[in-house]
Amino acid sequence: MEGGGISDSDPNKRPESVEISAGNLFTGDVTPYWKDDNEANVVFTSPEEANNGLSNGGWFAIGLIVAPLVVGIASFALVIGGESLLYEYDYDDEYQYDDVLTMSDEVSIDGRSYRVYDTDLYLSPDMYDDSEVMVMSQRYNCHLYDYPPEGEQWERMSCYSWTEGEADVYVRVVRDGGKISFAVDYSTDSDRPTEANLWQYTSPPSSSGLGELMLFLSGAIWPLALIAGLIWGFTRGNKYFAYGMLVSIVAVPAFCFISLVLLVAFTFGW
Repeated sequence: MEGGGISDSDPNKRPESVEISAGNLFTGDVTPYWKDDNEANVVFTSPEEANNGLSNGGWFAIGLIVAPLVVGIASFALVIGGESLLYEYDYDDEYQYDDVLTMSDEVSIDGRSYRVYDTDLYLSPDMYDDSEVMVMSQRYNCHLYDYPPEGEQWERMSCYSWTEGEADVYVRVVRDGGKISFAVDYSTDSDRPTEANLWQYTSPPSSSGLGELMLFLSGAIWPLALIAGLIWGFTRGNKYFAYGMLVSIVAVPAFCFISLVLLVAFTFGW
């Protein structure tokens, strides 16, 4: 070579220009296309193959199995934590039963005469938050929830009668001792109350805002994780990871749902 070729006395020196054949002169620095910095010489590598050294199949398996498994564990943990905040409390209740009701008096309610039956059921509002009381006869079944009322007045009960005619029954709590009595619109012997029960219990605490948020996130984490995985896979990561998540979280559930619908349709001949 002529005109600025590589000198034999300095083998590491790069030429500033190289002249090839007659009259053609190329100028500028000459840079090798390889890189040697104590690492393997790399001429060309596919970006997806060079991504953390995992193959496309490996990334697909991570998106198909590992990522949904991690999301499922996180969702389960949120459910457990949310329910513990909402429903974990010291539950306490008491059940009373009486099948010997005795008539003690007659009372007039709204211009109608009722027979009063006393029980051995005693309400304890100072020990429990809510109560439910029920009375039965041969003809009807009556109940009243969220008992007791604020005063010693007669409260109409909700009744279901399995014979002709409607049942008309009231209940009252005597505050002095908490004894429960019933007032019955007596027509026949089938109207006489034969048994009654009382259930008192402690109400759960008011729901926690954090617990409700955790339960909401336990379901919302699935679409959020899918969207985040797709964005990362198609923009900065490996697209086969995104394909794996699509198959696991979208395609497989959709296939199972469609298969179930078809099975039901074929079974019932729709």
